[in-house]
Amino acid sequence: MEGGPNPVRVGEEYKKFLRTNTILGNIFANITLAKGLDFRTSIGVNNVEQKTDEYAGRELSFIGTNTNGYAERSANEYTSWQFENYLTYNKEIADTHSITGLLGISWQHINNTAFSARAENFSDDFFSFDNLGAGSVVGNPTSSAFAYGLNSYFGRINYGLQNKYLLTVTGRVDGSSKFGDTNRYAFFPSAALAWKVSEENFLKESKTISNLKLRASYGVTGNSEIPAYGALPIFR
Repeated sequence: MEGGPNPVRVGEEYKKFLRTNTILGNIFANITLAKGLDFRTSIGVNNVEQKTDEYAGRELSFIGTNTNGYAERSANEYTSWQFENYLTYNKEIADTHSITGLLGISWQHINNTAFSARAENFSDDFFSFDNLGAGSVVGNPTSSAFAYGLNSYFGRINYGLQNKYLLTVTGRVDGSSKFGDTNRYAFFPSAALAWKVSEENFLKESKTISNLKLRASYGVTGNSEIPAYGALPIFR
């Protein structure tokens, strides 16, 4: 834009770096306990560390207006783990009926920490963001930390008749540490009916339609997207 800052100068005197380290891992085991009965256990970990370094030179008034240069450093760490266990049973009867049952339990924990510091009014641009103490105006550092956990118990039954008529019934109990002790868990049921029309004789030989299924379902869901400590009383 006319009258705006020189882009070359901006490239030389404004710096912002975001560095991210991520560790993501998962391990699982499948165990056959009996014919048609399987047990699966898995645990996963996700760790993300981010560091941001930013510096605006003293002459870049469009970024650091009236600051005579500013520097800011921040760090954020996110860690989560999840532990899940499933017990699954499969049974077919005379090629007509099929039954699949599942029982499971899971735990999840999330932890997040953050920190940032800022300084303004630098005598020169030499130190950039590597020495916040070189700025004569130092802002108040900020920090935050929160953690919460989730716990779920769930079960599901699938029934199929002639691989054409399908029924699914699911029930789960979910709990979150975000909620108070008296309302921490809730039950969420659901059910679904399906008809695989493409398996009927009048469509089975069709060259136009290879897969056609009609499905209707109903269920109840919830929402735990509230602050981690929103249920705790506040003392002033």
